[in-house]
Amino acid sequence: MSNQIVEYIGANKLVHSKQHEIYARMKTPHAGDVVDFGEDYKNNPYPYNCSRYGRIDSDNSVFCEKEGDYQVCFELGSCFLGWSEDKQKSYVSISGGPFGVINIKNLLSAEKTMPVNFWNWGNNSPGAGQGVDYSIYRPVFKWIP
Repeated sequence: MSNQIVEYIGANKLVHSKQHEIYARMKTPHAGDVVDFGEDYKNNPYPYNCSRYGRIDSDNSVFCEKEGDYQVCFELGSCFLGWSEDKQKSYVSISGGPFGVINIKNLLSAEKTMPVNFWNWGNNSPGAGQGVDYSIYRPVFKWIP
């Protein structure tokens, strides 16, 4: 397990969990965290059988009807990592799919992290070929059907 979790990285900002927050953070899914559908993922019902690993997209999607619902991309997809100044927290925007909803009750901490790819504009102006890729260790949550 990592001794810090990077929540956002950009040209002029690095935000990571504090040492005393690690245990709680590993138990609480955030946008950009990994969902592990298990080694036997190909035998799961669609769309849970698309890939072994997916990624949490959001906990405030219009598709999240119940308390504790998270929108999930059932593959790792291309994941933009942004920063909301007004909310003082990171957000993600994932391209790919398919997407669906998983309730937090069906996610159990795997008590480990794994490197996953993110991108943003870094210090560049938005435009073709200007993206900066990052590999960041994020918490993994096991899907329990």
